[in-house]
Amino acid sequence: MVNYHVVHNPPSFETISLIGKATTVFDLIAWLSDKNKEKLNKNNFMEFLNRDLSKQRQGMAETMGFENHASIYIAKQIARKDKHSEIILTDGRKRKLSDAIKKQKPKAVWITCLSSNFASAVADAIVLNHGKIPVIIGGIHVSVSPEDVDTYIRNQVPYPKLISIVQGPADSDVIKKIILDLNKNKLKKSYVGLRTIENGVWKQTKNISFIEKRNPKIFKKLPIIGSWLSKNIIINSAVPYSGCPYNCSFCSISGLLRSQRKFIMRTPKDFVEELESYQKNKPNLKNRYFLFLPDNLLLGGKKLEEILDLIIKSNLKINWTAQVSINVAENEKLLKKMRAAGCSQLFIGFESLDIRNLKFVNKNIVRNIEKSRLNVKDYYSNLIKKIQNQGIGIVASFIIGLPYDKFISLNNHTGKDIADFCIKHKIILQPSSYTYLPGSQDFKKAQKNKTFIYGRKGSIEYLLSLSSADLTETNKTSQGLSPLVVSYMAYDSAEKTGTLKNIIKIALHISKKSFQYPTQRAKTSFKERVHDSFFGFFSQLFGFQYYYQMKAAAYPKKDIDGFFERFYEIEKNKKTKKIFKNYTERFKRFSFLLKA
Repeated sequence: MVNYHVVHNPPSFETISLIGKATTVFDLIAWLSDKNKEKLNKNNFMEFLNRDLSKQRQGMAETMGFENHASIYIAKQIARKDKHSEIILTDGRKRKLSDAIKKQKPKAVWITCLSSNFASAVADAIVLNHGKIPVIIGGIHVSVSPEDVDTYIRNQVPYPKLISIVQGPADSDVIKKIILDLNKNKLKKSYVGLRTIENGVWKQTKNISFIEKRNPKIFKKLPIIGSWLSKNIIINSAVPYSGCPYNCSFCSISGLLRSQRKFIMRTPKDFVEELESYQKNKPNLKNRYFLFLPDNLLLGGKKLEEILDLIIKSNLKINWTAQVSINVAENEKLLKKMRAAGCSQLFIGFESLDIRNLKFVNKNIVRNIEKSRLNVKDYYSNLIKKIQNQGIGIVASFIIGLPYDKFISLNNHTGKDIADFCIKHKIILQPSSYTYLPGSQDFKKAQKNKTFIYGRKGSIEYLLSLSSADLTETNKTSQGLSPLVVSYMAYDSAEKTGTLKNIIKIALHISKKSFQYPTQRAKTSFKERVHDSFFGFFSQLFGFQYYYQMKAAAYPKKDIDGFFERFYEIEKNKKTKKIFKNYTERFKRFSFLLKA
């Protein structure tokens, strides 16, 4: 009889639509499973693990088609420390939790979650507890808000001693302690991890049952080549280093202890060996495109340059994208080396085109902008050109709803200004509504000042509202611009930039630049130069996802209101309501058709 663990990353659902309808977590379980909450018991708990996926909330991972790296990393850590057990990964979509649990119960179910899918994790943990299955739950939400596990899980279950949490990263010491305690049936209430990334973890795969990798469905929006792209390209992820030394007030990471968010690196050799393992047979479209996942690639400093040098010297044929601060454009030598090593695209936080807003969010680039004596638009324009002139595309992240944003009319607002800027400079826009993230300093202030829309932390409304932490819609009350206005500006900017015509135009522009400025391996190979050009084009196609992700939340589904409907109903300003009356009619008509 094979012993096994399950590592689960639950989907996010439109739980926000249950506000005003649900009064307990058991109402949530009933809604997710379409089962009578009164009948949940140890004999039928498996039935309550089935989820109605029509109620799922469209997230970035589903749209882009990449797997949750945290759950894969945790699975590999468990596999190293419990080599005689099987590790089964589940995501609630490709492989459901109920499909992974056999007649013989698992040693434990390990759940990792963000704030946006915490409500789903709560439902799963409670149901599993009725089957006397130990649950270890972690992730950023649990780490910054451990008390939520007591409120929404332990206080609701028959066997609270079978619920344990991990605060901070699931490092090898923590995993070892938990497995030893599981074997003794003496699970502790909590464990604390410190090392966010370790060497050699990627090598362990023998006793792991991985989920079949998802294909990026968003490409199906493309005519002619869309289906081919979706079937033949897989997006892989890898982490050279992790942690963040900064203390941004809007970020959940600021809620962690400094020791739990300190910057930690793998050795460059270990990281590049992992990349090489993907191409141990030969390079193909399914093993050559990567997301590098540090919060800011520049944090690597000299070690980053060592990684880039190793990639350049290796036989790797890869293209990759990573998140980085705009300061990268001020280091032309580093930019050239990044391109030589295969960089095709960079995610960059621009945040705003107003210097006052940049000061509000403590953007480090403010000092350089003021020193240049240029306005924000002109300064950013110069940096964008420097990056694109290396053959690298840009996804520009902007926060909509900051204090100095403007809204004059449906056609004259900050969101439109940002969209126009991105279209002009041929960059992809990722608009994010200004959202209070649990654990962050801003969230704590919002609770104190009562500027969080959905009530007090600890209430059922707060739990259900956490799906908004995916940044698709705001969760702050009307301080300046109302939730309706902020969500409209974000949606309108995404709609303007996410058109097929605009995305193809950007993709062709970067494809041309990629051909002109090849990677190191492509300088002596026409075939590789064509590959570079192709992946320059391909990387920009993610521009579709931000619009379609927001559209999925804005429009209603059956029995689920879209955010325009919800925010229009709570809008208190009569003038604003009048402006949006006709605009919201199309959403209401669509809602009527779905609910009829």
